[in-house]
Amino acid sequence: MVNPFKSYQAFAPFWYRLLICFLVPISLLVIGVKTFLVIPLILLPAIDVMADYWFLGGIQSKNYSGSTFLMTSARGRRVTQSAVIVDLIRRLLSILTVFAGWSVLRLLWVEKETVPAEELMLVILLCYFASTAGTVCSRFFGNIWVNVLAAQVVSNGCIFGYMLLSRIPAALAVDIGLGLLSLLVSVWAVKLATKRVKEGYYDTGI
Repeated sequence: MVNPFKSYQAFAPFWYRLLICFLVPISLLVIGVKTFLVIPLILLPAIDVMADYWFLGGIQSKNYSGSTFLMTSARGRRVTQSAVIVDLIRRLLSILTVFAGWSVLRLLWVEKETVPAEELMLVILLCYFASTAGTVCSRFFGNIWVNVLAAQVVSNGCIFGYMLLSRIPAALAVDIGLGLLSLLVSVWAVKLATKRVKEGYYDTGI
């Protein structure tokens, strides 16, 4: 049986896990509390997209070769699948830490008033969707500059998306729609990341 966390560690070096799992969310939480919600909304998905270059960068490209273990064993495909799923969960937990934590800390220490649940959910789902979609698109290439460009597109998309969607009166319907899109892009992320490894497995003639 594949251990999901060991699978994740197989792709993510220690410095990457330290930065992405701890330092970035905590830093953006502090920055968000001291500034505005929009700052982590811009930065968090952009950082996720850029950093993915050192995690699974290029895994969906035709030129991706991977390791011998990944490309020549059925277990390698399961390891890849587990790593992608753990990364999606990590991504969501980071976003929840930043924005839910922001809401609580602003309530306790800054504004003494709550953020509407619909608005908070909109920000969380928009950030997750943009981060995951941008990451999936960048994985078709093995080039750091593509990740940088995708990060810029994602940041701008989050801002314009928030400005547009927050004006729609049917907030619950917007949140449900974003939730469904987030679910679809998550499934897409898993399928595409494992597809190339599966193709490489059959290409070896095993």
